[in-house]
Amino acid sequence: MKKRITLLLAVVMVMSMLVASAFPASAEGITPYLSNSNNATVAFSIESNGTAHFSVDYTGRDGVFTEAKVTVKIEKQFLFFFWTTEHEWTATSTERAGFFYQSFSLSGSGTYRANYTLEFYGTSGEVDVITDTQEDSY
Repeated sequence: MKKRITLLLAVVMVMSMLVASAFPASAEGITPYLSNSNNATVAFSIESNGTAHFSVDYTGRDGVFTEAKVTVKIEKQFLFFFWTTEHEWTATSTERAGFFYQSFSLSGSGTYRANYTLEFYGTSGEVDVITDTQEDSY
């Protein structure tokens, strides 16, 4: 009985190690595998004069990538828990290595966030979708 329990625990430990190693890790946590894009770097910042900057630098997979699309909503926080949309922006590109950039004039000081969605289209019809949020204040 003791041998069976020991064997069972050993099998469970080996299986848990195999499952954990199936996901590549990065500095930010788990990195998803993207079929149509090699990488994408997003930046959101606000200057002291109230100008917000949003940019995306990306590289599509060679021979697969067909189009990139970015959609962003700039929202301002009010009453601690609520957000109101101040700006919306969408852009597309068929360049395999590209850069999106847009600046926004903000209504006043406070906490803002950029809710964005990146979509990378490929020849197979599959779409890679990345959705995230970045915050900044001034």
